[in-house]
Amino acid sequence: MFIRQIHYLLALAKTEHFGRAAEASHVSQPALSTAIQHLEEELGITIIKRGHHFQGFTEEGESILQWARILAQNGEGMRQAAAEASHQLTGVLRIGVIPTMAT
Repeated sequence: MFIRQIHYLLALAKTEHFGRAAEASHVSQPALSTAIQHLEEELGITIIKRGHHFQGFTEEGESILQWARILAQNGEGMRQAAAEASHQLTGVLRIGVIPTMAT
C-alpha cells in the first residue's frame, strides 16, 4: 500500500468523479483508476461501485475511507515531526502592520 493510493482514494471521495480526482491529483485518469484497483486487490475487497461513471463507495469502501482519512492525517503529522526534528520552521506566519507606523 502506498500513501499516494490513499490520496487518490480521498480525492475520489471529495470529487466523486474519476476524471476530476485524477486532475486534482495531477495524474491521468487511468493511472488513478489503476492505483485504486491495486489497492482493492491488496486489501481483497471492492471499495468502489463501478459502472460507466462513478457510482459511489461500497459499504466496505466507506469503512476504508475512514481509515484513509486517518492515514493521511497521520502522514501529515509525520512530515511535520520530521521537519521539527531537522529544525526547519513550518507553518503560517501572519504579521499585521498599522499604516501610520509603517513609515
